[in-house]
Amino acid sequence: PLPWSQGRRGGYLSDFIPNTELVKTRNKDQRKRLNLANMPIVYEAANKAQETGYSINERIRVLMTEAAEGNAELGALPRSEDYPLPARPPEVDFDEAILMEWKKRVSDVHETNAKLVGKRAMTMMVLKQAEDFSQYPTIYFPTQLDSRGRVYYLPTLNPQGADYQKALIRFSEGRRAGARGVYWSKVNIANLFGVDKVPFDDRVSWTEEHKAELLQCAEDPYAYRFWETADKPWQAPAAIFSLQDIEMHGEEAM
Repeated sequence: PLPWSQGRRGGYLSDFIPNTELVKTRNKDQRKRLNLANMPIVYEAANKAQETGYSINERIRVLMTEAAEGNAELGALPRSEDYPLPARPPEVDFDEAILMEWKKRVSDVHETNAKLVGKRAMTMMVLKQAEDFSQYPTIYFPTQLDSRGRVYYLPTLNPQGADYQKALIRFSEGRRAGARGVYWSKVNIANLFGVDKVPFDDRVSWTEEHKAELLQCAEDPYAYRFWETADKPWQAPAAIFSLQDIEMHGEEAM
């Protein structure tokens, strides 16, 4: 991405995305003052974030795409088809209570299906972006600040997105895990399953105690769905796949 600097637009390379300012604000006077302000640390922070290289986690992308194109609702992804409406009971013709109860169930299904439209569209759009970018070894995410100075990534698919979006992304440059990397990988898995209020050693112990279940999930995420009980159900399999690599390659795992 173009580096941010004083009085100069950064972020996206293309001019097809107009009016991209470092700080997202509608206040014209504030925008002018910001363009004149000397704030090198702010520019450096925004540039460091957008210069960090990522890549698409292909194993997660394939699994997620298969799930999104079916009705398994794997990892709480929206199903590809609407829920069927409940059948009309014959008793509704002469029982008012049954009629009202059936209408309520039909209304609930209609409401659920209506909500699925937006969720399904967003999921498929993100997966299409992931597919498009999966061909590149390194991708970057342009940044922008809000009015309080917090750094945000501009694209829809980004490391700050929803659980399933974060799972699709990983750092493009890998490092050997090493002993400490293995340790913290196991801590991370426990964290993702909500075991995050105990000492780190206890979190490692939790991962070790559940290792057999976790590795079964890595082998067949459809048949073994323990990973769906995690607080972060899509970041969990990404971490579990890493655990599988560690079990295969030890501290040399990337």
